Amino acid sequence: MSQRPSIDAHTSGGDLHLRGTRGTPAGPVTDAEEAGAAHPPVVQVEEARRHIEHGGRKAIFVVSTYSGGAPPLPVPPPPERKADGNSSLSSVMTLCNSAIGAGVLSLPFAFSHAGLVGGILLCFFIGLAEAFTLYVLSKFAERYHADSYGVLVRRTLGRKLTALLAVIMVLYLWGSSIVYLMIMGDSFSTIAARALGEEHPLAHRNMIITVLGVVVLLPLCMLKRLGHLSSVSTAAVCGFLFTAGVIMVSGVRAALQRGSVLEGVELFRFDAGALYAIPIIVFGFNCHANVVSIFSELASTPDVLMSASLVPGSPAHYQSLPYGPKPQSYKLVNMLHVIVAAILLIMGGYMTVGVAGYVGFLTPAGNVMDSLDAGDRVVQVAQALVGLVVLGHYPLNHHPARSGLFDGLSLLGVSRPSEAVSVMFTFAFVLGSIVVARAVTSLGDALHLIGGTAAAFMIFFLPGAMLINASIIKQSTNKLNSRVEQDEAAALDEPLLRKAAQKGVKAIKETGLVYGSGKSWCGGIFLLVLSIAIFVLTIFTSIAKHSR
Repeated sequence: MSQRPSIDAHTSGGDLHLRGTRGTPAGPVTDAEEAGAAHPPVVQVEEARRHIEHGGRKAIFVVSTYSGGAPPLPVPPPPERKADGNSSLSSVMTLCNSAIGAGVLSLPFAFSHAGLVGGILLCFFIGLAEAFTLYVLSKFAERYHADSYGVLVRRTLGRKLTALLAVIMVLYLWGSSIVYLMIMGDSFSTIAARALGEEHPLAHRNMIITVLGVVVLLPLCMLKRLGHLSSVSTAAVCGFLFTAGVIMVSGVRAALQRGSVLEGVELFRFDAGALYAIPIIVFGFNCHANVVSIFSELASTPDVLMSASLVPGSPAHYQSLPYGPKPQSYKLVNMLHVIVAAILLIMGGYMTVGVAGYVGFLTPAGNVMDSLDAGDRVVQVAQALVGLVVLGHYPLNHHPARSGLFDGLSLLGVSRPSEAVSVMFTFAFVLGSIVVARAVTSLGDALHLIGGTAAAFMIFFLPGAMLINASIIKQSTNKLNSRVEQDEAAALDEPLLRKAAQKGVKAIKETGLVYGSGKSWCGGIFLLVLSIAIFVLTIFTSIAKHSR
């Protein structure tokens, strides 16, 4: 076997002696060597001495030359090719999965408040506005290299707003859990009444909510890991799609049984009831908590879904659009296709369910399942399926709520709570949701309140704040650069710019009074005004409805 090149050093009589070997370098021992495979022998053929003198000291080099073949170097395995990212089609399904849920059950209720055409128009314009904010979040996620909504808010708006987002997320998840308990009570009480009789204790809605909450949901929420519930999301989409189909078929059948299909149907309603429908539809389109994660996992190579005549497939095609988006990468173009496709699918499905449910039942309940024929076996299957799906979703809501609250507290400098505090939070979360679910009987009322407060904050307020902040930074930076180029001294006459010049980018964010007249500023102001308006009308319509 070949010897490795080596150098030995020692001193003798003030001289430095170096001995080296020369030959074919030996590689690592291969499997063939270990198996005893033969290689040409290694023979020393020459030894030469060289020396140099410097400063009265002499260095002697002894170089040995060998001949013979070394074992062949092993061929390294080809590097693993990692997938570029998720396909656009799978991302559309994931985004739809994030949106489709309990909101489907209250769409006919919303249409009955807004009118047939009014409900369709609300679905269209709210879907359009939410598609815009989905793109805004994706664009900033690319700019700030964020892989979650929380990380994006932290990098764009700072620690305090991130802590506020954590609190809002906890309230949103808690509100959604209340909705799930209400659906369980409505669904299982109807089935139990058919099986056990209406007078049986387990056929009462409040009893079912209490028993399921204490006996089933509380132990599930105490678990540390919920890997066995990971398939609930896929089952949820299938369950709600099946239920939507049942609603459409039942609605069409009920409408055809009347003398006129449009008898009793209002096309528009111009009263407080019409405003009541807005937060419910806002809730139905909400998938913003997951859009940043979906974008971060999306493929960055071209993977468009639609024809270029509908949605351009190259970043260069967008630059000539005066008011359209300006994606700078193929990944953002892919995401634009994903958003458009997902919103169109959700919008089409919601309009169909809303129209069929409203036209069929005219005055549907907040949970349209309560308006269907309870004796129909298909309806019973749909009720049981929806009840089981939301039962599995409840602990999936609790765990991120608990983690989000603790993360928000850590941002404010509060040390991570102990295990006892975690258990107390779980008890408060579950028992509090049971109390509220027993008290609130209308699913539409619950979705109306959640959609107009916590959901509107995540959907419209935070993206609007990001746009305004980006506009302030851009305008401040441009003003600084232009004035420094013209006259540095004159540029520093303005106190805000002097502060920014002295303290850098952080101070530019602090000088938030700088006005930006660009599209980002206008878009941000529009979203902030929209979110505040939705919040105000939610409170107003809730008070007006329950004061009558």
